[in-house]
Amino acid sequence: KSIHPRLPERPSTRLRIMPRLLYRIISACCLCLPLPSLAAESLDESALMVVTSADGHANVRTRPSTTAPVSARLPTATVLFRNDAEFNTTAHDTWYPVVFAQDAWCRGCDDTWTNTDSGHARRGWIHRSQLTELAKLPAAPNSFAIHYQTRPFNRQQAGLTWSSDRSHVQQRNRQPVFGGDCGMPTADITAAHAQLNGQRFTLPTALLDSLHGAGSRFDYRRYQQHYFAAQQHGDGACTHYLVWVFNQNGLQQRFIGHIY
Repeated sequence: KSIHPRLPERPSTRLRIMPRLLYRIISACCLCLPLPSLAAESLDESALMVVTSADGHANVRTRPSTTAPVSARLPTATVLFRNDAEFNTTAHDTWYPVVFAQDAWCRGCDDTWTNTDSGHARRGWIHRSQLTELAKLPAAPNSFAIHYQTRPFNRQQAGLTWSSDRSHVQQRNRQPVFGGDCGMPTADITAAHAQLNGQRFTLPTALLDSLHGAGSRFDYRRYQQHYFAAQQHGDGACTHYLVWVFNQNGLQQRFIGHIY
């Protein structure tokens, strides 16, 4: 897949886009505003939610009621899924049914972890006042960015587990590969780091093994002192989402998966 999609070669399209883009760049230079991100990801997934509780955590309850037992407490800035399959059929308009991972890194999570009782998923209810859609958070400043180092995908590399017809990779170094049904990867991520307010943080290699492909487009968001870099990979049945969560102390969460 192309990292930077080309604009259609139609004069009318270029005439419409270029004046607006030049205006934004000139305005940014004159007013000391951040330049527009030309490689920003556009997420179409409203089910990605972030804990934005003023209390520092959100209570996960077994039922949509303040009298129901608390099954977990999730810290502010935790990313999770709103369970739309249940949300669309419930009559409770003040609570969200949610799905979240057992651990902050989602290690061992496979493509079905959100929809099965695989042991990686936990479920419950959170009051909607404690959550905000990721895509509705303010954009993060240009001082936050994720960078991937890549190489062409090598079918002969060690550590790969293939499907029976060898049409896609199921595991890499014993980690389930997300989006394997999107087809054959074109590149591997060999290393990655984040830059945040002048600090550099290296992403653990073990958290890169399960990533399919190596797109470099992100949707950067911020909540207070928490920063989010989100990506949408694939489309249709193989669509999945990846979110890296940082604060000044470094990486706090890797959220990956899909929900239908």
